[in-house]
Amino acid sequence: MPKQQPKYLDKTVKEWIKTLEQGDALLRRLAVYALGEMGPDAKDAIPALKKVLTSKDEESFVKVWAAAALAKIDPKNELIVPTLRDCMHDEEFGFVRSLAAWHAGRNRHLPGVLALQKDLENLIDSDPDQNVQAEAKIALLRMHGKTGSPLELTCMSRQPAFSS
Repeated sequence: MPKQQPKYLDKTVKEWIKTLEQGDALLRRLAVYALGEMGPDAKDAIPALKKVLTSKDEESFVKVWAAAALAKIDPKNELIVPTLRDCMHDEEFGFVRSLAAWHAGRNRHLPGVLALQKDLENLIDSDPDQNVQAEAKIALLRMHGKTGSPLELTCMSRQPAFSS
């Protein structure tokens, strides 16, 4: 009996890869999320995810989710951390900067992710969006395993995110 292909929302990896070729950014975002949820079973999607990450035309919020998906499928991939860094500097959308910080904090196991510490500190110090500042602070706490208080309350504190 042939091995059954993994599915997410009743679609296979190949079907989700095909969705990445569609024009609708929200559908592409759903596709990268679905592939990430399939984890290592979606390894055939690695080239398509890399294409999303290296495309000049791709929406930045899709790139953040593609980096997060790749972190679940191929955590040692060299494109993840630079993509998160680029998205933390998105000049147009605070929600993209916030989302990139969120993923950095929740992927502290990734090789090289601690290199994002300075970028997160810069978001805390200078981002005009308080939500981005809060998410960056939470990300730093998570990256350093300092999550004693509920994170939602901790981010409201005026204390430094962590001490050396």
